[in-house]
Amino acid sequence: MSKKLYIGFIYNELIQKAEPLVNKLRTMIPDHYSIWISPGDIINVSPDILQETKIIVTAGGDGTILKASRISSEFNIPILGINLGRVGFMTELQPENAEKEIINYLDDSKIEYDSRLMLQCEIFNTTTSKLLQTHNALNDIVISRGSDPKLLDINTEIDSVDLHTYRADGLIISSPTGTTGYSLAAGGPIISPNSDVMLLQPLAAHMNFSKSLVVGKSSIINISLVSKQSASLIVDGIKEIDFSTDHLLRIRKSSNSTVFIRKDSKNNFYATLTNRLLS
Repeated sequence: MSKKLYIGFIYNELIQKAEPLVNKLRTMIPDHYSIWISPGDIINVSPDILQETKIIVTAGGDGTILKASRISSEFNIPILGINLGRVGFMTELQPENAEKEIINYLDDSKIEYDSRLMLQCEIFNTTTSKLLQTHNALNDIVISRGSDPKLLDINTEIDSVDLHTYRADGLIISSPTGTTGYSLAAGGPIISPNSDVMLLQPLAAHMNFSKSLVVGKSSIINISLVSKQSASLIVDGIKEIDFSTDHLLRIRKSSNSTVFIRKDSKNNFYATLTNRLLS
């Protein structure tokens, strides 16, 4: 007898409507599926169960999806997002339609898969060249001066060529998906989420090169702090890491990707752009 596949639910526990919605939606799932449910802040689901999970349904906003993507990308589980947030660029359904529509998203003949590039960042010790940490990001990786009043001197190298030393509040390295987030607020361009590129967007660059820079998917970006400084490295707005002149940050396209379930993957982004950003 074959094992039951799981349908996973991850919800934003800070949104009052999220958990009740998940409890309603679970009753719509056919009996031949098993179900697991988790709050977004602490996702504690065993690898064995994740291996058998067909989809993850998120109830929240884009932030909830970013948390879900940390496990979905590792186990190649597609995400169906229900928008209970403010913008919801990555979500697919509105809550008022979710009960009626969710069953259709379990039918492979009625859906498409929308695969999104992720970033991989590696942190090395500059003295020993030892790899200290590795993280994947769906949206962006941000180097920020945080509460330090001094500007950062951020050296960037692309494909072994010294590009520029930014004197700035920080630097955003964004995936195409992330260009509707923090980098957009910082003056960056919107890039179609299915593009295979990465974006460098300085934060309040001081008296020097301050333009956005788009680099190809195969490029390797090395970043370091020039003077004796310390900063914060923030991955997808979730994980904050101390970053200093003792560290080298290496960013490239990740071998992982985040996959979304759509009814129409080609038109979804532009419809969302019109309805949620430009209206």
